[in-house]
Amino acid sequence: MRIFDRKFMQYQLAYGTWYKLHTRFFLLVIILVLTIFFTKNFIYLFFIIFLYAYIFLRTYQMFQMSDEKFNKKLEKQFQCYYEQKNEKMINFYAFKLEKIAFAVEIKKMEVKKAIDEIYKIIKDYPKIVKGAKGILLNIYLVGKQEGITDEIPKHLIEYLEKEWKNQDDLNILLDFARMALKLEKYDLVLEILNKTEKEMRFYRFMRNPISRSMYKTAQVAIPYYRMIADIKMGNIEQAKKELLKAMKCSKSKKLEREMKETGEKLGILI
Repeated sequence: MRIFDRKFMQYQLAYGTWYKLHTRFFLLVIILVLTIFFTKNFIYLFFIIFLYAYIFLRTYQMFQMSDEKFNKKLEKQFQCYYEQKNEKMINFYAFKLEKIAFAVEIKKMEVKKAIDEIYKIIKDYPKIVKGAKGILLNIYLVGKQEGITDEIPKHLIEYLEKEWKNQDDLNILLDFARMALKLEKYDLVLEILNKTEKEMRFYRFMRNPISRSMYKTAQVAIPYYRMIADIKMGNIEQAKKELLKAMKCSKSKKLEREMKETGEKLGILI
């Protein structure tokens, strides 16, 4: 786990595929249903079955994609989206920050260079400093894990300890929880996850494919991260309950298997 947690990134992208295809084909399915109703020609039913089989197979493929293939997919996305749009998006500082974070994630940019680049962006466009702090802290944490950076600036840690209270985006809150885990602030992790769980309620009935996939991912990620925090705090039984909850919520056999293996390594599943 560098900046992103790739197992949950893959899970969210899989659900995103499911909901996007559902949305894309919804009108066509309605037309086919009406056609069947008025013409009594049930051959159109096979088209509906074919569409749903296609949606299912695309989603299943994404859920079960191997780590190697998924990593290649991320690299391709970086090249196709971030590299090709670089010139067109040159004045969009948020895009630049996102590109730097992605580049560090897939090891296309070194940590020290990324930190320098972000400070340059902040200098050129001070209004973005708030959004830049989260990415900057993430990159410092990667550097610390890899022995590249020694100390993490105190003001970035203070930003994390205060800013999570102002957030309602599930992805950002889960990102904050991961950073708190890396900083070994386990009480803070649980506080952030409690807030994330409360914010989930507002996502449950959203029709937007991205929001719905975020909700489905949070259902699994929240108990999983709670499990890690509970283990570190010595709450073994609670950790086991959280892990079993995460595994039960998961609709991906691959993710469920990975979480089970983690539980076995940590000694809470035998």
